[in-house]
Amino acid sequence: MTMHRVVGLLAAATLFILPTACASDSGGGGSDQGTVMVKITEADGSISADSDLVEASTGQKIMFMVTTDVPDEIHVHSVPEHEFEVKPGPTQSFTFSVDTPGTVEVESHGLEKTILKLQVS
Repeated sequence: MTMHRVVGLLAAATLFILPTACASDSGGGGSDQGTVMVKITEADGSISADSDLVEASTGQKIMFMVTTDVPDEIHVHSVPEHEFEVKPGPTQSFTFSVDTPGTVEVESHGLEKTILKLQVS
């Protein structure tokens, strides 16, 4: 195989692979952007997320990675609504999506506190 042919094949493979890799990145944006990941920690009577405002698109997967020291329920006030029972121990993950655009509150029922807001567009 000639050097020109190898370089051509590598260039073609790069053009094919790069768009696929970029589509799986986490973060806000279109539903083709992949899963939005949010870390939530509840400990010693308080709860917080790694961001107070999280952006997502309608239909985009959102994953909560929750670590807690007490049983609780996390409630996403969206359409459709989502409720997640969390238990003390290792980090648990919950994946969902929101079908209706708008600002959505996510709260801890145990602490009766808003954890974060989802901005869904």
